[in-house]
Amino acid sequence: MKDSERPLFIAFSSASFFIVGVGIVLPAWVAFHEGGSGLVGLVLLSTSVAGLLLAPVAGHLADRHDRAQVTVAGQTIRALGLAVLAPVGFLTESLSPVLLIASGVLGAFGFALLSGSLSGILQAIVPEAQRMGFALRLSLFNQLGIAIGTGATGLAIDRLGSLTTALMFAAAALALQLLLLRASESMGNHDSNVVGAGRVG
Repeated sequence: MKDSERPLFIAFSSASFFIVGVGIVLPAWVAFHEGGSGLVGLVLLSTSVAGLLLAPVAGHLADRHDRAQVTVAGQTIRALGLAVLAPVGFLTESLSPVLLIASGVLGAFGFALLSGSLSGILQAIVPEAQRMGFALRLSLFNQLGIAIGTGATGLAIDRLGSLTTALMFAAAALALQLLLLRASESMGNHDSNVVGAGRVG
């Protein structure tokens, strides 16, 4: 990976983990507001189980298909997961848990797709000798993204409400596709296995 390309990869990854932070706070707040701690536990449990069950599927897709397409799909699914939280407060008490669980499942599957594709991209474009150091720096930026995402979501809910917050961050997740496109253009000529390149296996 060229030095000029590394900031793009780090920027997209850390921005994606910003959405992870959003996905930690927003569903939990909505669930607590709608059904208390019991519903929060149900949503978190369903999200964890979905992530566990869908991770092999996501890994298979990331290995077998174009990584840019898998990344776009994962990010789009995560955005959809946030967007379905918007109408929760306007639905009947019986339907709200269904949307909350659906949001969690979508978020878990989208994140699994994204993680698999980004991991494959990193291995393809960062030389093995540099990979450990780069991955360490990347993890620090990712953790920063989560921290900012959780804080920003709390502030947004307080100032704007959950409906506007859900739609705003769903739009932000989709807007990250532009950064991915820019990264694809920058790195696409570097190697056949780079962001927008071919399949593996």
